Amino acid sequence: MNSSVVSTLTRFAVKSRQICGERVPALRWRLALAMGLAIMLAFPMLGTAAGKSTRQRLDRALRDKVARADAGTVDVIVRTVPGKHAKKIADFTRRGHQKRGEFRRIGGMALRVKMSQLQALADDPDVLGVSIDAPIRSTVDLASETALRSTLGLYDAGYKWSTGAGIGVAVIDSGIAVSEDLPLDRIVAFRDFTGGNGAVTTAPVDGYGHGTHVASLIAGSGAGSNSAQYQGIAPNVSLIGLRVLNSEGTGSTSNVIAAVEWAVANRVQFNIRVINMSLGHPIF
Repeated sequence: MNSSVVSTLTRFAVKSRQICGERVPALRWRLALAMGLAIMLAFPMLGTAAGKSTRQRLDRALRDKVARADAGTVDVIVRTVPGKHAKKIADFTRRGHQKRGEFRRIGGMALRVKMSQLQALADDPDVLGVSIDAPIRSTVDLASETALRSTLGLYDAGYKWSTGAGIGVAVIDSGIAVSEDLPLDRIVAFRDFTGGNGAVTTAPVDGYGHGTHVASLIAGSGAGSNSAQYQGIAPNVSLIGLRVLNSEGTGSTSNVIAAVEWAVANRVQFNIRVINMSLGHPIF
């Protein structure tokens, strides 16, 4: 990463830390930094667009599409000059671009654009950058119990001090399935973003299983194992399920951004102090 990107990422992480509270443990600080990194992956030109040629406003995946003279349409995420967001949405709609979502907190929007109009979109002087709305997948890494405890800073102290009572944890993943380990009263809110219609309130569901796996690691009661042997690291937290991955474990970057914005906007109501995202896409 260049110095401008590092500086931007640091500012975002500091802001995230302020959202979570100034006196936060090291683990929560690392999670705040991860939130910033996730947004950086969605907008790889963030902090570096000024002074770039219009071609460079397109990320690598889109430049490759232009070079191949691809036809049809492409789903993209567009960042605009501060203060121009509302005006540009109306402008782009008049041009025939299909709006699929908007992200006011970061001055972005999701559009479906004809390939023949992609370069003209990048040429717009009010556009800072255009990224492909990349497909995302869940991520899974095998880890021993010792490695997990060390990563979380628990070491040999056990989990007793970290039950998480009163803390809201937003799990942005494939959903959460109600089970003996994750009873319904522990899931205080659930929103489904997979339909492309923003945050839709539904009963908790997980057609893929990855989100339930993650939620169990975080907050499982251990009721399904002998003597709660496989209890989560903070079994008393409140879970907020934000479903962005479908039943095949895939989704879109724009839905993840929408889920992050929803979590930030509703952080006070649900006391959301942690956002977990175990998903991603390659860097373009």
